[in-house]
Amino acid sequence: MVRRRGVLIGGLLGAASLGTGVLDLLGGDQGVRRRLGLTGPVGRIPPVNPATVLSQRFHSAARGREVEAVAIVPADVEDRSALPVCLVLHGRDGNARTAMTSGLPWFLAAQAGPIALLAVDGGSDTWWIERRAGDDPQAMLRDEAPAWAAEMGLGPVRGALGTSAGGAGALNLARRTPLAAVAAVSPAVFARWSDARRLDAFASEESWREHEPLLHVDDLPDDTAVGVWCGREDPLYDASLTLAQATRAEFASFGHGAHDNAYWYRALPSALAFLSTHLARPAS
Repeated sequence: MVRRRGVLIGGLLGAASLGTGVLDLLGGDQGVRRRLGLTGPVGRIPPVNPATVLSQRFHSAARGREVEAVAIVPADVEDRSALPVCLVLHGRDGNARTAMTSGLPWFLAAQAGPIALLAVDGGSDTWWIERRAGDDPQAMLRDEAPAWAAEMGLGPVRGALGTSAGGAGALNLARRTPLAAVAAVSPAVFARWSDARRLDAFASEESWREHEPLLHVDDLPDDTAVGVWCGREDPLYDASLTLAQATRAEFASFGHGAHDNAYWYRALPSALAFLSTHLARPAS
């Protein structure tokens, strides 16, 4: 498999430290910034009938538990097995149903290019990696989710969409699974171990070095299209900008916005359009 040759510029990587800005993310002052007009307009859910939502529970051997899978499919598609599937990776403290509250059923219905979305439970604090023995969300995505998609009447898994911690998880999945495209929205990536440690994103520095997407851009295949979205007022902005440059992202968007639904409602339609374009192309 051809690997992407990323270029990590030392100065940019060093500038990507989140510092005390991470505390802003957890402290909840984004509402103040929004009221002051500092984070751009609030995104809106389009006034359309939502796509069809299906839910099913499966036993995950990789995670050692039962998990929920939520599929979102265009309402007017007769043969769902022909729909390429994009896995949806939720953020920290989320689950498969988080996709429902992020507006995806409406955004998918409003955009052209039929694809299906499949969200699965990845654990509220796993960061989509194996933090505890016997609970491996990445193995679940690689080895089990494609069969679940087929059982739900959907087509092959060809892409991944992740927000925040899910953005990092999607990038890690793309390192080891052939995907046509991956969309990372406000991805929780960390240029320094000290930044990751503040959010308890990894169990150890060793784990961070093994799983941090910024340290493994060379592992992304050249034929996987990468898209990155992040708001300028998001504490993750600098690291996301470094990620886009290092991966030579095919699409990158860095308008005003914070780490919240107000920005994600604006970014997700663009991310879905990006994914639809690539997933609709025949697999090579």
